[in-house]
Amino acid sequence: MRYRRFTVLLFLALSIAFSATLFAATKRYQPLQFQVIGIKNAVILKNVTLALDNLRNRYPFPITQDHLQHFYSRAPRVIQQAIQPYGYFRSTITSTLTPSSVAHIAKFTVVLGPPLLITHMHIEIQGAGKYDRKLIALQKKLPLRVGGPLQTEQYELIKSELYNLATERGYFDAKMIKSQIQINLIRYHTNIIIIFNTGNRYRFGATHFSESPFHEKFLKRFLQYQEGHYYNAKELEKTKAGLIQSDYFNQVIIKPETKKAVNNVVPIDVDLITRRAKQYTLGL
Repeated sequence: MRYRRFTVLLFLALSIAFSATLFAATKRYQPLQFQVIGIKNAVILKNVTLALDNLRNRYPFPITQDHLQHFYSRAPRVIQQAIQPYGYFRSTITSTLTPSSVAHIAKFTVVLGPPLLITHMHIEIQGAGKYDRKLIALQKKLPLRVGGPLQTEQYELIKSELYNLATERGYFDAKMIKSQIQINLIRYHTNIIIIFNTGNRYRFGATHFSESPFHEKFLKRFLQYQEGHYYNAKELEKTKAGLIQSDYFNQVIIKPETKKAVNNVVPIDVDLITRRAKQYTLGL
């Protein structure tokens, strides 16, 4: 009986010790949560939240006290970096770390401060596209303006739209000559410079169709462009749509063969996959 009682007491002691250890581990490895207060712009808040999520995900789970302190010390800088693309370079951040019975809660209160304004913007289109009405219209509707806040996403969008429109209209040699954001944090203003050279505009060359049961004269009826005219990708899209709507083809791929272009004339390749012949079964 004495040994039995000793065994029971030993089991209880071990159980209590294990429970205490488990409680201590649970307390030490509480999950990390964070709150961001003060940012009303939903786009900026989303970018900040994503940046903090990425920082938190660098640490293994469960998070240790060392990792918790590292996150807490790094987070303000990460927040500032997530805010700056939207033109806020004088933001202030105050932070608190509150442990609770459920989780560690890091709270960051952000004051964005004044936005960095654009004081000068030079957007120049060189080459044949300088007189292209579509590129001129794009230049007049840019998302950034003098006196407005700097937004690097919009700056990158301008460059992408220039390249996309140039390609669409046949300026296959277009290139960016200069693109800069010049920031003066002392005077707190910025200059934007974009110089884009379109090069020459290409013309439609001969159209080559892949092998199909249809005569070339019949297929050419679907072409929405003419050989020798200036290239326009929208006319290729209309041609593709017409071929697909004809119900003769399962798949249509049209593309300019820019590597085969000669003297700014680009041949067009049309790859056709015909539908299977329709079969009819008559019941008797």
